[in-house]
Amino acid sequence: LIDSKGRRKAVKVGSKEAATAKRIELEKALVTGKLNLNPKGESGSVPFKEVAVRWLADHVDLNLKPTSRVRSRTMVEKRFVPFFGDQAIGEITREHVRRFATKLRKEDNLSARTAKIHLVVLGGIFNFAIENGTVASNPVAKPGKIVSVPKGNRPDFLEARETRIFLAAVKAHRPRHYAMFMTAARAGLRLGELRAAQWGDVDWNRGTITIQRNISEGEITTPKSGKSRIVDMTPQLADTLTAHRK
Repeated sequence: LIDSKGRRKAVKVGSKEAATAKRIELEKALVTGKLNLNPKGESGSVPFKEVAVRWLADHVDLNLKPTSRVRSRTMVEKRFVPFFGDQAIGEITREHVRRFATKLRKEDNLSARTAKIHLVVLGGIFNFAIENGTVASNPVAKPGKIVSVPKGNRPDFLEARETRIFLAAVKAHRPRHYAMFMTAARAGLRLGELRAAQWGDVDWNRGTITIQRNISEGEITTPKSGKSRIVDMTPQLADTLTAHRK
């Protein structure tokens, strides 16, 4: 067997029959996520919460945007650590993860989609542990097989007629916010991008808006994709922004 660092792991057995039986046992453990290549005394015995704290400091705080940092830290502190806590990370199996998923759905009353997001983040901690040589496998791999999200469970976007009705209502009852909602609807800006937009981002001659900033947890960052983009203004949006600027 080969661990995450490319090192060969050997298991000593007796006869050929014993070796075959051991191979079958290991293959079954690999399929079910119960394979542990880190015996006690090796790095796999590190408590889960210790690895999770390192993941927050060495990955989340350095690489993720503010909103994602807050979300990840909340999951670790409110969900992951209370459940896995001092358990050795190398001893956590897919069955443990299934029990955790069941708790999220039945006790915490989370939707299937939200529960799956938790598993994806949890899997990130195990991937971090694999990269550091702490464990050899990820028991949260393929979270969709643990929590199934119905295909129809997707965001319900406004249709064109509904958008027109909504914008008309905003213009009549909240005229101060009309330009903002018009920009969101016609140019597809996210809330953080709207809050960070500046008049200098608008090219009135070309009829475009350059999206190059985002506000997340009070901090100015890059857009969600990490890249700037240019979007076209509809004539209606251009007229609305022109009137709003005066």
